[in-house]
Amino acid sequence: MQPTAHGRHRTLVDAATLMPHLDDPRWVIVDCRFELADPAAGHRAWQAGHVPGAQYADLERDLSGPVSAQSGRHPLPDPEQLAARLGALGVGPDTQVVAYDDSPGAMAARLWWLCRWIGHEAVAVLDGGLGAWRAAGGVLTTTVSTPRPRELRPRQSYCRPSEYCQER
Repeated sequence: MQPTAHGRHRTLVDAATLMPHLDDPRWVIVDCRFELADPAAGHRAWQAGHVPGAQYADLERDLSGPVSAQSGRHPLPDPEQLAARLGALGVGPDTQVVAYDDSPGAMAARLWWLCRWIGHEAVAVLDGGLGAWRAAGGVLTTTVSTPRPRELRPRQSYCRPSEYCQER
């Protein structure tokens, strides 16, 4: 959980590391809670209480592309649209992103992977998720923070899964 030489976290961040950065404009916290059986449950949970300053990213609206006859249930989003959405949440090229959820981490890990896929490497998952946050004495709030939009562009070297598969 140690940061890189440049002070960026790239895998996991624990609650004690996150706490002093709640008001740090260089850090963006993203609540990724989602339930497949009840797609609106994650947003309702975020509204009922979230880590202070956390923005909400919905699996279907923000972290997936449109479903088609050729796609799975949650296909990859368009990299440009994903970068624009993350930018709207306050993520810029120099932003530390911390993703969390309240499950074993699958939704937070999806955001982690998507950020890395488009070239944003300063992204980590909150170790132990919301449960670890609360166990460490972290409070929840219902206050909605207004993000400062930033410009984020995907790196040009990403590839779509179909391109990857065709090359292999």
